[in-house]
Amino acid sequence: MKKSTMLFGAALFTGLSLVLAADNLAELAAKAKQEGKIVSYGIPNDWLNYEKMWKVFTTRYGVTQSDTDMSSAEEIAKFLAEKNAPVADVGDVGLAFGPIGTEAGAFMPYKNSKWAEIPDWAKGADGHYAAAYYGAVSFIVNPKLVKTIPRSWKDLLRPEYKGKIAINDPRRAANAQYAVIAAAMAMGGSETNIKPGIDYFAKLQKSGNLLPTTPSLANIQKGEVAIGINWDYNGLNFRRQLVDNGIKLEIQIPLDGTTVGPYAPVINAFTARPNVAKLFMEFLFSDEGQRLYAEGGAQPIRAKIRNSLSAETRAKMIPAFQYQKVIPIKAWKDMPKIVLGIGEQWATEVLGQ
Repeated sequence: MKKSTMLFGAALFTGLSLVLAADNLAELAAKAKQEGKIVSYGIPNDWLNYEKMWKVFTTRYGVTQSDTDMSSAEEIAKFLAEKNAPVADVGDVGLAFGPIGTEAGAFMPYKNSKWAEIPDWAKGADGHYAAAYYGAVSFIVNPKLVKTIPRSWKDLLRPEYKGKIAINDPRRAANAQYAVIAAAMAMGGSETNIKPGIDYFAKLQKSGNLLPTTPSLANIQKGEVAIGINWDYNGLNFRRQLVDNGIKLEIQIPLDGTTVGPYAPVINAFTARPNVAKLFMEFLFSDEGQRLYAEGGAQPIRAKIRNSLSAETRAKMIPAFQYQKVIPIKAWKDMPKIVLGIGEQWATEVLGQ
């Protein structure tokens, strides 16, 4: 999920009427119940805490729900391809895809009732997208398959990890794009100087340590992935789901440097069920929705909620000391261009294509 650096040409926005202010919640709920269901792209149960969030939302508002997992770029492409017979109502894209989807005319603008609390860097000015949560690039490790837990990017280069490290393809996956940026930062670069990260992964590829396998829950469960490079909250979610299988995953934030990546829930510009879509946005950005993100191990976008989490919720998250070398991205406006560059360099310099 949440992949690709595909860029889409500008498209004329032909969606529903522009709705730029939050609707009355009670009216939305009543209209949403009449619409009866919500269909999503890229918001599966095994991503973060969405299984619980979907259950709360559908039970409370009396609607059914279904999802098809796909990447950020695929979500945008599907929204556009199906505009004359829309299937999905909502999606969830890496923040870099917010401007891309907006330019393509794929997202319906809607400013939820907590809009003022969302930082300017995390939202589109006209309401087409807004980040709801973020996580840190981390290592998800199956201790049954490796003797020594890697603590840093440099550790991953050890011969003992040959054929054991999985990462998504940065040409399609937002989490892999941020992994390249994280490695670049650890090696002295930045989001605007990604060459150290590309060089690092080229070395990891040449060593034979890198696997062309998705670091998914299923692949970890099957024993095909010993070390996955993924978001910290996905690692926590995978660990919860695998505990009954006798696997206690270790989640390690790279101690030599990493970064964080936000994700933005979006409304399909062509949705046939706009009310349930807007209601879902209200739920995700509400106090309850933001706390549910935190229960899944992600950082809520609203500072008010981040700063008031219960001790019980914090205990479910990764210890704060691991985040000492987390380096924030500053050049958000340049991210669409940056991720395109990562994809191009991955093909030529890492894979040699």
